[in-house]
Amino acid sequence: MIEGNINSQGELFFEIGLIASDKSIMFAPAILDTGFTDWLAMNIQAMKPILKPISFR
Repeated sequence: MIEGNINSQGELFFEIGLIASDKSIMFAPAILDTGFTDWLAMNIQAMKPILKPISFR
């Protein structure tokens, strides 16, 4: 079961656990994409600590 919060714009926010290559787990907020695009939208600030160095534009 997924637990989360619905904001005033009707978006569902919930927390997910991301597992790094060293098996550490980082929890980050995510938003449910109901557009049936097979994508999970996340704030880039939540992703930076686990990404390999790449260029953000």
